Amino acid sequence: MKTGAIILLLFGFAGQAKTASAQAVEVEKPTQDMNVVVGPPPLERAKRLKRDNLIEKARSGDGRAQADLVLDYPDGPYDGFDYKSALKWFHAAADRGDMDAHYNLGNVYQMGWGTEKDIQKSIHHYEIAIAADHAEAMSELAYVYYYARMVDEDREKAFDLFQRAADFGDMYAQQMMGTIYYSGEIVRQNYAEAFHWFNKSAEQGYADAMASIGDMYLGGIGVTKSYKQAYFWFERAAQKGHYLGQYGVAIMHEAQYYRPVNLSIAFKNFKLSAEQGYADAQNYLGYYYAAGRGTRKNISLAIEWFERAIARGSIHAKRNLGEIYYSGNDVEVDYERAFPLFLEAAEKGDVRSQHYLSGMYHNGLGIEKDIDQAIFWLKKAAQSGDASAQFDLATAYHNGDGLEVNYSAAFKIFHELANRGVSISQYPLALMYLKGNGTEANSTKAIMWLKRAADYGTVEADYSLGMIYSEGEHVSQDYKRAYEYLLYAAEAGYGPAQRRLAVFHEEGLVGPVSIEKTIYWYEQAVKQQDALAALILGNLYALGEKIEQDKKRALLFYTLALEYGDDSVQDVVNGLRNDMTDDELKDVERMLLEWR
Repeated sequence: MKTGAIILLLFGFAGQAKTASAQAVEVEKPTQDMNVVVGPPPLERAKRLKRDNLIEKARSGDGRAQADLVLDYPDGPYDGFDYKSALKWFHAAADRGDMDAHYNLGNVYQMGWGTEKDIQKSIHHYEIAIAADHAEAMSELAYVYYYARMVDEDREKAFDLFQRAADFGDMYAQQMMGTIYYSGEIVRQNYAEAFHWFNKSAEQGYADAMASIGDMYLGGIGVTKSYKQAYFWFERAAQKGHYLGQYGVAIMHEAQYYRPVNLSIAFKNFKLSAEQGYADAQNYLGYYYAAGRGTRKNISLAIEWFERAIARGSIHAKRNLGEIYYSGNDVEVDYERAFPLFLEAAEKGDVRSQHYLSGMYHNGLGIEKDIDQAIFWLKKAAQSGDASAQFDLATAYHNGDGLEVNYSAAFKIFHELANRGVSISQYPLALMYLKGNGTEANSTKAIMWLKRAADYGTVEADYSLGMIYSEGEHVSQDYKRAYEYLLYAAEAGYGPAQRRLAVFHEEGLVGPVSIEKTIYWYEQAVKQQDALAALILGNLYALGEKIEQDKKRALLFYTLALEYGDDSVQDVVNGLRNDMTDDELKDVERMLLEWR
């Protein structure tokens, strides 16, 4: 009957769990009773003997036995058992003044076991038991008023009953008192009082309360944050088979709040919780199967668990399943299946799904292309605070993609993002300061943001700084500093920086001329499909002024320049091919295959 409310602070998937650094903790595990009784037969005989004795006493009119018989065997103590008989026995026991029987009659009429539901009769019997200080009856009637079960909601009456039952030691009522103080419903929010009542309930072994205490320690709510204590209480609840305790243990491994992290333990507990129907755990279990975390990767089981979580209303699972079909993660890409999943999640406020929808409408993936809808969903995601959506919206304003060009709006968003530490916005913000787009030109601020972006690994920023120092724009010309910035970008595989380094070595700007290094960096740029670098190498080999003339290599690089988009070399390529023998052309084709 008891369905104690449980505080739910444990966070869900979002595609990905939150991570946090945490000190290694050693968890005190509850002492296990090692006095194991071997062999079930004596225990089974004892159970049968107890049942038979109760049946005999109940049939002879013993009211207490009649009540205990139904209490101990709610599914029936023998074949052919029915609740109509139980109702008769409960009434017989109640007529003899048995308060447990009145309490159970309250249960029977509330739930309609063996009779029609009758909330007034239920309340009548609960109140008789309550008059005799029956704590469980107080607690159960409090639930009736608290959750408005077939009666008008009366939270104050519910609170008074929970308070009385809790003072009498009813662990369910104590859990509810904790929940009421925690939520601030009915009474002023008081975390210390909430913790007090959760602790009282947990001391009696109530797993709901244990999970709630774990939550409070995990969040540092009303108590000093302690991952060690959080894990201890979650583990105690999990040992009792509680789905939130299992989920809490799993989350603490997944989020690295517990050390050493053990993803196998996380997987096991997500699975145990998921099998009890907890949607957040089912979503995480799908993620674990999809990513191969703590278990072997199994996309079929991932889809199955995402679908089970969706059936229980998980928005995150809709988005995660949508991502599988969108990305083709071990399944065939299926935009038409992904789109409705993203749409349903987006309409319920999932920000990442809103961003996905924007891209799908923009590119016509799984739905007819619709720029207006693309911008609508992009703005929704941006307004919800999603940094990547805000960045894309600023880019749309800057480039006029689906919106009128609005440098001021773009600048404002890039500036806000940069000040929040969103590194991808620092480079475009620097360029806007440099060019005076959406703001007054300010080379000092431009260089400051370029340096910050470079520190975060934005290779375009390194390249831009290299070019600024190389050309002496806005700063004193400094080839040495320019080379350092260009080298960072070049070693990261940025073609324009590699091409510029080749020029430095070709012209001897930071040391003696080195044709060997010149060719090396031009070739590195060509590997990045840099058409200009390919054209320059073609010219070098065709002219033979700085290196030995080589018609075949000239044709090789001119052809690559043409393939990479430089149509100006078409006539040159045709001319060289006409001047070559078949064997020479075969050599060039072989070299092209190696480059491609």
